[in-house]
Formats: sequence, structure tokens, C-alpha cells
Amino acid sequence: MNAQQKKIVKIVGISTGVLLLIGGIVALIIYKQRQKELADEPTFTGTGATGNSHTSAPQSYTPTEIERMQTWLMQVGLTYGNDTIVNAIRTTGGIDGKIGNGFNTALNEAIKQGYVKSLSDLYSKTN
Repeated sequence: MNAQQKKIVKIVGISTGVLLLIGGIVALIIYKQRQKELADEPTFTGTGATGNSHTSAPQSYTPTEIERMQTWLMQVGLTYGNDTIVNAIRTTGGIDGKIGNGFNTALNEAIKQGYVKSLSDLYSKTN
């Protein structure tokens, strides 16, 4: 291989590396933007925790809003030493932005103990 061929191979190699790097950065930016868009989409629509009379009219919540409510419930559970709330959240996915059995159990216990009046009250305290 002569000097000119080596130079061409070097330029092609460097160009390929730069293009791969730029492509990776663009892919990462697109991925992060998509994750942000998904986080803003409502994930729950319903009457609230297990259809209790304590809950409000149908409402949609984003994962971020649900995480705030889960965090608040966890903090209240830890503050007042309420193992039912803490264990309900810890053992069913943690603070994951999803309303499920653990969230409902924690909310029902918080209502029972008088920390909140309803799901809408919890929402208003956290958002």
C-alpha cells in the first residue's frame, strides 16, 4: 500500500467514525425525547382507588403525577411509621408511575388514617 492509499483509508476510517458518533448522539437524543413524550401521556383513567366512595370523578394522570402521589404516600408512611403504606408501595413496584394494587392499598390506608380524604385530595396535595 502506498502513501496515497494509506491516506485515503485513514480519511475513510475517520469519516466513518465521526458519522457513527453523530448517529449515536442523534439516536440518543431521539430516544430521550420519546421517553419524555411517553412520560407525559396519561396512563390511568378511572374512578380512582378500587372504586371507593372516597374517590372523585374519572381523571387521567401522567406517570410523573402518579410518581409524585406515590412519593407523597411513601413519605407520609415513613413519617407516621405506617408499615401498611410503606410495604404496599415497596413490594409492588415502588415509585414507578403506575396505579396498581400497591398504590390502591396505600391510598386506602392513607384515607383510613385521615392523611388524605380522597384520590383527588392526594392529587391536589402533590401537583
